[in-house]
Amino acid sequence: MSFFTIIRFLFLVGALRGSSASTLNKRIVNGATGAAGQFPFVASLRYANTHFCSGSIVNARWVLTTATCVRGRTSFVIVVGSYRSNTGGVTYTVSTVKQHQWFVFSNQAYDVAVIQTAVPIIFSSTVQAVVLSSIAFPVGTVVSETGWGRIKLSLPSLTGSLVALNTTIISDNECRTRILPLSYTLQSTHFCTYKELSGACLFDDGGPVTIGNLQVGIIDVYGCDFNYPDVHTGIAYVYSWILTNTPV
Repeated sequence: MSFFTIIRFLFLVGALRGSSASTLNKRIVNGATGAAGQFPFVASLRYANTHFCSGSIVNARWVLTTATCVRGRTSFVIVVGSYRSNTGGVTYTVSTVKQHQWFVFSNQAYDVAVIQTAVPIIFSSTVQAVVLSSIAFPVGTVVSETGWGRIKLSLPSLTGSLVALNTTIISDNECRTRILPLSYTLQSTHFCTYKELSGACLFDDGGPVTIGNLQVGIIDVYGCDFNYPDVHTGIAYVYSWILTNTPV
């Protein structure tokens, strides 16, 4: 059983131990609500008008996400330009999906994919491309995770507003120590962030980890509020693959 699966199990157990039914929809935990246009590069992946993963705009034709998000999916759309997960924005149909050829679902190695829209994305003040980082950032760097969902456990989860969490890059050794009880093996394409009792959660998969408009990671494996680190695919480790597979 992968860490990816175990976290979902722990999440559901926690909900069944006394949380309200709305807790099952929680995503980034203890983040702050973003403003319209604050993160113009964030995209929502939707099936049947329902958000299931996030992504980021690479250029006018391509959106970046995880391979886990698109694995086994044949029909979905991309919505950009809205900080809400259920209203607004512009919808684009999908023409092509590419997963990294070395992606391994069981441990999330090389967990990256790109999605081509059927027509070019039109840029505006609320729709912009992210800048991809070709270098890895050091331990102690503060980064932002963005996704849709509840701000705090005590608040309703139905607002669907984009939320952001400032969190900190930790060392691989610290990450391994913190996730040791879960018997998860950190991959060479990963880096970790940690903030006590805070983090990405269900439906944040594929979202960007950024410093300003510079993307350094893709949300991959999340700790919710179980006090585990969040694990991300590092852009620097898959940078060449992304550039090769996202021609304008």
